[in-house]
Amino acid sequence: MTFFSTLIFCAVLACNHAATNKILPIQFKRMDSPLTSMLQENVHPNVVTAVLNDETKNNSSFPLTYNFMNNEYYTEIYLGRPGQKFLVSFDTTWGDSWVPSSSCSTWSIACKMRNKYNEKKSSSSIKTPFNFRVSLGSSDLAGEIFYDLLNLNGINVTGQMFAATTEIPWIFVFSSFDGVFGMSLSYYNKIIPVMWNLKKQKIIDQMVFSFYFHKDGGSMVLGGVDPAHYKGNFTYLEVVKSDPPQWKLQVDSISLTGSKNVTINVCKSGCKAIMSTGGSQINGPSKEIAIIHKFIKAKALAGGRYLVSCSEVPKLPNITISFGNTPYVLQGQDYIEEVKIRWIGPKCLSLFTNNYDDKDDLWYLGGAFMSRYYTTFDMSNGRIGFATAK
Repeated sequence: MTFFSTLIFCAVLACNHAATNKILPIQFKRMDSPLTSMLQENVHPNVVTAVLNDETKNNSSFPLTYNFMNNEYYTEIYLGRPGQKFLVSFDTTWGDSWVPSSSCSTWSIACKMRNKYNEKKSSSSIKTPFNFRVSLGSSDLAGEIFYDLLNLNGINVTGQMFAATTEIPWIFVFSSFDGVFGMSLSYYNKIIPVMWNLKKQKIIDQMVFSFYFHKDGGSMVLGGVDPAHYKGNFTYLEVVKSDPPQWKLQVDSISLTGSKNVTINVCKSGCKAIMSTGGSQINGPSKEIAIIHKFIKAKALAGGRYLVSCSEVPKLPNITISFGNTPYVLQGQDYIEEVKIRWIGPKCLSLFTNNYDDKDDLWYLGGAFMSRYYTTFDMSNGRIGFATAK
């Protein structure tokens, strides 16, 4: 075999390997976040703010509740045999997976308005001896843990663990989804995440998943990436070591440059950010978020949300988030969204929002960032990759 024949042969092998790489694509739909829904249902901004402030009191677990208030991206799954349909968020800030239980109280409005899992109607349901409980605000999310058949985009995953919750905090009334499937690097409450099952059952080849977002929804690929949604090469960053492990990155700077080349940096000494796939927002420490909003001349609305004039969006300064000495630029159209609020009409809201826990100094980068930069999560190597979305 000649040298050139060998090259061609190797190239064919590589192409065949790429073609046979097992992946599972999932489509997302985007809905109004619970916070936006509250505003659209004529809940006054002062009431929204008061409710969220009340939930934060003496509660270190409130960030999970607040992240839920920003969840917007959902997909359909089926649990059991025959399948019971649920609308869930695949969220990298959650370690657990859960859906409501048919055993939850009939007095619970948050439970009543959701699809509910009934283990008695599934021939493949196996109840474990383990209970599930997470403190969220002034109440708990709690229930029992089961194994059952999971169907994702027509693919069956056997023996998937999840919690069927019998207690759901009242604030979930305003959300559109049924439950959450955790995509964090770590898991809690003995619930093994779906990625482990997918790999074990050889449904995917790699412990990698990727997200693509746009204004109407997006997609996720389990087991790889989708070349149709990015261009160029990926730049990879190792996650910051933490206990428990999280999709956390070291940030070099977060800067804005306005008129007359005036630049501010709200992350001068470096900071850390967690990639958050549940919603569009970029959450950060309240002091730094206030500086950003003052710089872009935004006005407070409710629940940590701020308004800008829609006509000013094209003129807003770029925001540059730098990782590993590589700058990632967001334009005004990336970090501002137009929302139609019934009682005040269309408004342009900043996607930068406060962390409600004043002690939380982390940043949470959601769809506002990932709609501009296609993001892949490598579980085996503990790293995150970014490429320009298309």
